[in-house]
Amino acid sequence: MVEIPGRLANLSRFVPLLLYFLSLYILFVWGACALAYSHNIHLTDDDPERRDFHIMALVLAPFTLPFMGIIWLGYIFLRALLFSLMFGCLLILFPFCLIIFQSTSMLDGPLEAYQKIGQALLRANMFLLRLTGLFPSRA
Repeated sequence: MVEIPGRLANLSRFVPLLLYFLSLYILFVWGACALAYSHNIHLTDDDPERRDFHIMALVLAPFTLPFMGIIWLGYIFLRALLFSLMFGCLLILFPFCLIIFQSTSMLDGPLEAYQKIGQALLRANMFLLRLTGLFPSRA
């Protein structure tokens, strides 16, 4: 009997487990695709949701899902990186703009809008309170 050194010795216990999970994965993906394919076949021809799927799409599904997952994770990573860079630039540039222009006139517009929203909410709340009869209305 040949002694296998290192990690290769545990490979014989790992292969059946890998095959088990791989078969569960393929069964899950094929089941989801078969359900979608079956639903699509039962739609009428003039239904806008109906698509023209080929049966080979079921066979390719277990192989394309990992690639789609990797592409999706890359998209999420790049999007998070872009947002963090954008907000980082905003945090750096905003104080410099305040120092350079030395005025708060750039804040006047947002403050007025914020104040208008607050006044509208207060008016609506006072109207509701006066409807209850607990607060007298102005003459």
